[in-house]
Amino acid sequence: MTGSVTITPAAFALGAGAIKRFEGLRLEPYWDPNGCCYSIGYGMCQLPDGSPVTARTPALTAAQAVAMLETKLRAEYAPGVERACTGAALADPAWAALLDFAWNLGDPCLEQSGIGLLLARGETQAAAMRVRLYTRSRGRVLSALVTRRAVEAAMLLGTPGAGTSGTSTGAAQAQGQASLSRAAPGGRTDVRRELVPMTRAPGQQQAAPAADVGPSPPDQVRGLKASGATADELDALYNPEITLA
Repeated sequence: MTGSVTITPAAFALGAGAIKRFEGLRLEPYWDPNGCCYSIGYGMCQLPDGSPVTARTPALTAAQAVAMLETKLRAEYAPGVERACTGAALADPAWAALLDFAWNLGDPCLEQSGIGLLLARGETQAAAMRVRLYTRSRGRVLSALVTRRAVEAAMLLGTPGAGTSGTSTGAAQAQGQASLSRAAPGGRTDVRRELVPMTRAPGQQQAAPAADVGPSPPDQVRGLKASGATADELDALYNPEITLA
């Protein structure tokens, strides 16, 4: 990445905290019917060496899961968020919201949706409204995604400050934490219970039990794009039902 780093350590920490809360922690591999793959930790379908998670992947410790999340977020997602929002003057909670949005949907979504451009233009209200549209998984509205998008929108709109420095930074961070606490009082929003399971996982005789259904991995959109998925296939995953200008 070139240019100055806009996402501060405080924004990064707040964003990682949001991801932890919404994704939930799974220390053993589980079958994800939405991603059609095994995932582990905080919704990751790849290990640090780039190899895929499998049913035989050893269990993680909580510390290993956190390290995997933070490494991937810092190396892959933060640069993509900054590129998509070049020129935007945002407070820490706003950057944190964008990190969470990108982790859930894939960082290309910030550009493809026009959210990054709206933020760069200073149209924060319009950007927050567009964020709230991304509540579908395979064409079905999930209440967990409605909650997650509402929290992200609140964090985007939570501060009037232009930028991440100055006397409003501490208040901005407090508002971001408050948004998370109010919208997800149980500690996290559990998407797993709302995803529609596949008939069976590879090599399994029966469908995975509901308790083993996990959140869509953050690599899913990126992986489909790399494999040459069509626009319709991508749209079927997270369809906000909007037409960009």
